[in-house]
Amino acid sequence: MEAAVEKVNSLRLSKDSKYLVAGTSWGYRVYTLRPTKLILKKEVPNGVKLVIPCPNERIITYLEDKSTEEGKEKTGERLVIYDHSNEGEELYHLKFSKKVIDVKYINFTLIVVQEHIVKIIKFSDFKNPKVIETAENPYGAVGINRYLETDKDDVKHLQLIACPGTESDADVFVTDIENDTRYSFFPGYATNKYVVTALELNSSGSLLAAATTEGKSIDIFDVQNMAKLYSLSRGRFPKHIDFLSFQQYDRELIVSAIDGAVHLFSLLTEKEIQDQEEGSTMLTAAFKLAFTTTSGVKFRVNNEQSEIDSDSDNRYISC
Repeated sequence: MEAAVEKVNSLRLSKDSKYLVAGTSWGYRVYTLRPTKLILKKEVPNGVKLVIPCPNERIITYLEDKSTEEGKEKTGERLVIYDHSNEGEELYHLKFSKKVIDVKYINFTLIVVQEHIVKIIKFSDFKNPKVIETAENPYGAVGINRYLETDKDDVKHLQLIACPGTESDADVFVTDIENDTRYSFFPGYATNKYVVTALELNSSGSLLAAATTEGKSIDIFDVQNMAKLYSLSRGRFPKHIDFLSFQQYDRELIVSAIDGAVHLFSLLTEKEIQDQEEGSTMLTAAFKLAFTTTSGVKFRVNNEQSEIDSDSDNRYISC
């Protein structure tokens, strides 16, 4: 009898890019990159669907795989926060009756994305998550601004989150997690029956990038003024855009689709927008990955962090 093959479901880098965490059908493993060395491993009976290092290689958040067991599908999913320090212990776990599409981490806060809601869960208060209602969100499109948490200045950073809006609310909205200041956008996605597939905010939260099932372009918005600045065209034929990432101090945007096509755009300053000639392009580079997956591939290499993640059950990867 052949041994079961271990399947990799999720790969993520730590914020400082020193550690790689792999979630598999067996459990998860933590590696150092220089030199490459296995330093931690944990078996999880049902395997791991998503894995998130937060805030370092010692505290791991993972989502147990929702699979079949003895012919019966398990109901609900379990998100576990585990501390590997000393003897290792489970700090907390959360149960969800409905499917979890994505989980993000920023500044000791988990962003749990489900089809109609987003839950904001702070490590300081696991029992009282903040719930944000969204439109139907089958692709788990949620963007957050990833400011430098190591900043030593006295500047207060806003923690913003972008979500698909409800029909009566907005096509897309951005809200401050702390004080509920809300910015709404109406680019006509709902009118054209398009569904948002990817969202991302730049590090300061001043720009929002959005892609939909239209699949040909990416819209760039000014958050504070709630205005569309311009659109980036990625091609004549529609593709499922599933990942957006601001790079290089917010001067570039990486766009990837589930067929493996990756586009890199240079973004415009306000003066460049005014001086832009009709028909000019901001496309810097375009290439196709040497491999494709049924779920798609996403890359993130922000100046704040680097992330490469792959999830065979969902259409996403990010760290």
